[in-house]
Amino acid sequence: MPPKLESFRDFLATRGGKLTNERKAVLKAILGFHDHFTADELFDSLRARGDKVSRASVYRALDLLVSSNLLRKLDLGENKGYYEQGFETHHHLVCASCNRVIEFAAELLLDLDGELRKRYQFSTAGFSQKITGLCHECSQTRNERGSEE
Repeated sequence: MPPKLESFRDFLATRGGKLTNERKAVLKAILGFHDHFTADELFDSLRARGDKVSRASVYRALDLLVSSNLLRKLDLGENKGYYEQGFETHHHLVCASCNRVIEFAAELLLDLDGELRKRYQFSTAGFSQKITGLCHECSQTRNERGSEE
């Protein structure tokens, strides 16, 4: 059994739950994503693969995967929950026009994390920064429209 499936099975067992075929299908589909995804994108992916999983089961499985620390849920805008597998420290630039998400790492923010730990004796468990603005393409389009007026 792959390590993430085994870890999820063990987590479920501590809560009196089982690793059902639906939950296995959800986790296997998630492993195919290499970027942020929404519950709807995951559901569509499962259906396209021919898996018989209800939308409600997808949402419940996602909640359990977040609780088990196998996934992280993010607020990147659009009033949607986004999910990602990676837990390495990184941050997000979110385009306010097209909703494109660009991941980045920033040493300055890591320095800030260290300073907060030192100054407030606060043991952080990690953090994620979301910065909104315009991506290059949307910024160019807006500038081109502005010069035409």
